[in-house]
Amino acid sequence: QVSPRRLLLRATERDLLKKTNRNFLNYYSEEPKNGFRPVGFPVDIGSDVTVSISPSEKYIAYFKPEKTEGDAKPKCFIEIWDCQKMLCCLSTEGKHGAIYTDEWFKGFSWSSNESKIVYIAEPLPPTPVSVFDDQQVGSEEPNLD
Repeated sequence: QVSPRRLLLRATERDLLKKTNRNFLNYYSEEPKNGFRPVGFPVDIGSDVTVSISPSEKYIAYFKPEKTEGDAKPKCFIEIWDCQKMLCCLSTEGKHGAIYTDEWFKGFSWSSNESKIVYIAEPLPPTPVSVFDDQQVGSEEPNLD
């Protein structure tokens, strides 16, 4: 018996009332006589979420920037899910700068054995060093000779 093919589409719709774009994941399954049919309801994934399905289609990865109260900028998380639950949530804080999410570079790539995920991000900015770190200002008498 051949298992049915599945399809996952990311769709963007304009929300006229809120004047924003909304992103959804739509799942489809192939039926022998009817072609692809929707399975379940669309899932609203927000505007900043990037999604990648593993080669075996057993896992899905979400890149989610989330801003919590008091944060100056969003913290970034990578969530790995199977069909029933979240398997892990990884924070990217302190590992690199912003993850590229533009039309050319956004997305993840899975390794063939699904043990690694690759994505493109900015390097961490260098840590600023003060010129006064090596010496204490005013701690020594100046040498006027």
